[in-house]
Amino acid sequence: MNSFLSKFSLKKPETESGILSAAFWLDFVKRNQRILQPLMFFGGFTYDSLTMVRVDNLIDNIFFFAYLLLLSAIMILQIRLQANPGIGSWLARYFSYFPLAAQFMIGAMMSGFLIYYFQSAADAKAFLFVLIIVALLIGNEFLEKRYEKIGLLFVLYFFCLFSFLLFFIPTVSKKLNHWSFVLALIFALMLTLLLWIIGNMAFHRSAYPAILKKPFLGVILTLSLLLALLYHQNWIPPVPLSLKSIGVYKSVVKENNEYRLSYTPNPWYLSWRNYNATLYYRPGDQMVCFASVFAPGGLEEKIIHNWQIFDEQSQSWLDVDRIEFKMIGGRDGGYRGFTQKSKLKPGNWRVRILNEENKLIGKVHFSAVNVDSMFQATEIILY
Repeated sequence: MNSFLSKFSLKKPETESGILSAAFWLDFVKRNQRILQPLMFFGGFTYDSLTMVRVDNLIDNIFFFAYLLLLSAIMILQIRLQANPGIGSWLARYFSYFPLAAQFMIGAMMSGFLIYYFQSAADAKAFLFVLIIVALLIGNEFLEKRYEKIGLLFVLYFFCLFSFLLFFIPTVSKKLNHWSFVLALIFALMLTLLLWIIGNMAFHRSAYPAILKKPFLGVILTLSLLLALLYHQNWIPPVPLSLKSIGVYKSVVKENNEYRLSYTPNPWYLSWRNYNATLYYRPGDQMVCFASVFAPGGLEEKIIHNWQIFDEQSQSWLDVDRIEFKMIGGRDGGYRGFTQKSKLKPGNWRVRILNEENKLIGKVHFSAVNVDSMFQATEIILY
């Protein structure tokens, strides 16, 4: 602890009240900027990791709005300072705070996005977008004085704004489809360009020629095309939907508001799992796929259970059935639904949980084994 504190450079105040003055803390920030920036970054990440509850939480979304508004103000002020580097106003004296504040807000937003998108990612492809967020989180620590470069801030601002709108628009509109993505991308582009126009119009005669000359505009447009490609390939998690639980069972019974599910007990080393990935059945038996999908309150969505069996000859998954039902969001534990399948065949199976846009929400793999006698079943209760 002492070795860590020794890295801080603390200049003794000239007066007893000096430690309370703004000049003292401005000097402190300048001397310790390399240490304070990663601390601010991890501070934002830790705070959001502890406080993020659910994607439609009002307080969390207010914080996202506040971060974006404050970051917008910082960027506009930085445009003024870069346009007039010799300015001697109070603004120039506080300029050293701007990179730290920007790093904290970007880190806080990215950590929130990481939580939400990680919860929605269902396969390796969707985790690519999560890895992009992770890379930005890690890279954010090493940007240091590069936050003084307004172009980099505009690119990160665009990405943060898009990532927020992608789950905020369906949360507010109560509808999730491809238009949610289109609107999120268009609004993020328009608001980012509008911010640059406001910054330039406030301190320059013409904003439009300046926009066309800035190289970061090409970076943002390229990033937009990349995001469109990722969405088309289903490589962006289907936020705000997320899978809470899934399993395959021998039977399901609903009593009052409880679901009683039965399955063959697992070996002791798999006792943590509340279903058995090897489903033993007899002719005439059914198997049940039970899944809970979270969605924001009031959002109605069509959920599809896509039953597939692996064909050894073609080495591919073959569709056996697609069963649809409507869900309504709002429940903390997710909307509970199940589908049943009879006329079983031995082999490797999987059930993919999809939405109406065929975006993957989650999946479960299991093996079906035909037996002559019934195995003892364990019953669990899912509320």
